[in-house]
Formats: sequence, structure tokens, C-alpha cells
Amino acid sequence: MIEIEKLVLEKCIDYSSNLNFISGQITKDGTLLLIESHLQELDFFQRPVPKRNWTIQVIKGKSVETVELKNVPLIPTEVDLFSDGTLLIVQGRCLKDGKDVERNARRYNPNGQLIDAFTLGDGIQDVQIDDNDTIWVSYFDEGIFGNFGWEQPMGSAGLIAYNINGDKMWGRVVME
Repeated sequence: MIEIEKLVLEKCIDYSSNLNFISGQITKDGTLLLIESHLQELDFFQRPVPKRNWTIQVIKGKSVETVELKNVPLIPTEVDLFSDGTLLIVQGRCLKDGKDVERNARRYNPNGQLIDAFTLGDGIQDVQIDDNDTIWVSYFDEGIFGNFGWEQPMGSAGLIAYNINGDKMWGRVVME
């Protein structure tokens, strides 16, 4: 058994916010991403999703950069960074109504300008981007078995890999 006699912690950065914390992620390089908003409550099932502003805090080392996202038609529950510094935000719930499907993933440049929008499906548990900019998406039960209009869910394999543009690269159905 190892006993620790002394633990020294060093404060790296002062950070405080008047905004409400929505979600966060630590990226592969140790950057801390925080999704913040002025909103007190969120309704993840309200449709259509109202366009709202979101603040993404990018905290790396001793620096804090703020990315303001304006008029975003989704509620971001996941966030990560691509190798070029662009942001991916994802809404975990995604409605499919007949042929109409929400685009629940959006890519932004560091200035908050939209680059791309695409669909990653419903019932998203977690999203992570690897060193090759592959988006790995894991799904919870409703994303695997279907709900919210999805009879044949995109996440039926439980884990799917997408490229930077949201095109499926890997994932197979494991249950039929």
C-alpha cells in the first residue's frame, strides 16, 4: 500500500462565468470545452427547436478563448474540436418526421461562422473526435432501438464512425 503524505495542487487559471453550464468535454489534447448559455431551463423535446445563442469556452493551458454561436437551431449536448480548430456541436436528440430529419450536428470555425450541418441520429450518448478527424458517436438505447420517429435508427450498431462531413465510415448492425 502506498501512502501519500503530501499532495500539492497548483492553480492554473482563474475562470468564472455569469452564464449557465450546459455541457462540457475534455478533448484529446487536454483542451477543456464548455457549452454555456443564459438559459435557465432547456426542453430537449420542443420542436421546432428555437434558434438560440450559445457560448463555447475553449480553455487550454492558461488561455480562455470564447466562441459565440448565434441563432443556432439546436441544443448542443456534445462539443469537440477538429484538428484544424473548428468546433463540432451535437444535439443528442434528433427528430425524424417522415422524410424530414433534423440536422443535429454543426461545424463552426473559431469565429462562430457555420461551416457545415449534418445528421448524426437520435439517442446520442457521447461524441469524440480522434487524431484523424473521425467523429466517433456512441448511442444509448433509444438511438439503437429507435424512438423519436426513427424506425431504423442511424445508431443501431451502438457505435458509428463518421468523417468530418458527417458521412458514415464505419458501423454495422449487430442486432436484427
